[in-house]
Amino acid sequence: NHRQINGTRHLEDAVSQLRDEGLKIDLRILERRRNEEIRTAMHAADIVADQFLDPGYGLFPLEAMAVGKPMLTRMSPIPDEPWTEALRECPLVDTNPENLRDQLRRLITNPQMRRELGEAGREFVVNNHSYAAVGRDWELVIEHAWRGAPLPDRLKPSR
Repeated sequence: NHRQINGTRHLEDAVSQLRDEGLKIDLRILERRRNEEIRTAMHAADIVADQFLDPGYGLFPLEAMAVGKPMLTRMSPIPDEPWTEALRECPLVDTNPENLRDQLRRLITNPQMRRELGEAGREFVVNNHSYAAVGRDWELVIEHAWRGAPLPDRLKPSR
């Protein structure tokens, strides 16, 4: 929904170049659509892309990973401080305008890699962002705040 912020033109350019190379690509840019339509399209997609200009990930990449889709989004350069063990293991495909065409080509031509990334993404979401995972973390924070229990390093604020 934010073409300028997400870098949509870079995706369109990369897809156009890959089509010129002979790859068959069905690009569907869904803007200003109902969540149900987005969810249906995400389930049907082979690859999902988010944004390529600013690093970090939010709810949309989590939703794509939750349904087992490889997800292209920009992850670097995030400063070292906020990187947690879980974030280092996050199977998002770090994509920027410079490597977008190569990352797409790599995923388009390698169905096994897409499957593996999709499975890893689903596992990552279940282990780190599911109700159960978040509930376990909040339980540890509450035990720390109320009873002085040690806080695991992964939950300590970065310095």
